[in-house]
Amino acid sequence: MLLLAGGLALAGTAAATAYTLLGGSDGSAAATEKAPAPAAAPGGIPAGYLGVWSTTVGDSDLDVRRFTLVQGKPGETVLRMQATGPTYDCRFTATLKSAGPPVRLGPSTVVSGPPDTCRAGSPSTLQLMAGQLRRTFDDAGGLAPLLYTKTG
Repeated sequence: MLLLAGGLALAGTAAATAYTLLGGSDGSAAATEKAPAPAAAPGGIPAGYLGVWSTTVGDSDLDVRRFTLVQGKPGETVLRMQATGPTYDCRFTATLKSAGPPVRLGPSTVVSGPPDTCRAGSPSTLQLMAGQLRRTFDDAGGLAPLLYTKTG
């Protein structure tokens, strides 16, 4: 009799455990819905903005702008850019002001390149538009925003 009672208790525990794991009597995946959400990634720049972006300037395929945008927090360097042409090669960085969307960057800083050609830029805004990324400078001086295509 003792053995029968022990077996029933064990069966009851197993049934209760299965009920809990399956999230209810209907066997649905409610347990998955009740699981805690994974922690948010550090930073907050939307994933679609991250990666390598490229465009050309003017009528020449030789004047190229290419930048990499990585995850970060406000104040951290998130953009590394290279501007190249037939007579120059400039490197820049910019920090994150706000993750957006849209993403706001601080002014760009010249890392390397000829000082008469490579000049720091004003703060800018990045906006995703139909699969492209538009970069608009706060002080554009009448220049149109540039549209970048994701290359990596």
